[in-house]
Parts: sequence; structure tokens; C-alpha cells
Amino acid sequence: MLEIVVSDNGRRLPEEELAELNRRLAEGAAGTVREPDGEDGGSIGLMNVRMRLWLYFNEMADLTVQNNEPSGFRVTLRIPLETRPGGDHLESDHRR
Repeated sequence: MLEIVVSDNGRRLPEEELAELNRRLAEGAAGTVREPDGEDGGSIGLMNVRMRLWLYFNEMADLTVQNNEPSGFRVTLRIPLETRPGGDHLESDHRR
């Protein structure tokens, strides 16, 4: 599994907002994310990344957001390196 972590030292997300974002990311994997309401920017970039991961890797990939201590937050992306469910090998140069 390849793990990519992107982190910053800006403002932290309130715990309720963080929980809601992670819930929406998890639901996005199942295709149930609602359109962003625009009030908070909708996290459309993260949703776009999550949907693309789901389309290519299904449940084998993961995207989560966590607060950093003492400030900022981090996004963790986990991608399988070798196989899909059923044993199909992933292409190293997957472009469409």
C-alpha cells in the first residue's frame, strides 16, 4: 500500500466539521455524496479525488482527513500498489 500524506500548519477544522467531511468522503465512495451547498466550499476537490479513487481502486483505496497538533490538518491517501480484487494487476501507466 502506498501512503501519501499532505499536511499544512494553518487553521484546524472544528471536530464536528472534520467528522462531517470524513463522513461525506466515506459516503462518496458509495456514490451518495450530495452536491456541495457552496457555504463552505463544499470540499469538491477532496470529493473529486475520492470518487476517482473509488472508480479505479474501489474499496482498496482510502482518503481521510485529520487535524494536526497543534495546528493545521492533513489528508492521507492510501493506494494499493499491486492488485485489484480478483487478482487483476494494476497498470503502472494507467491513462485514458
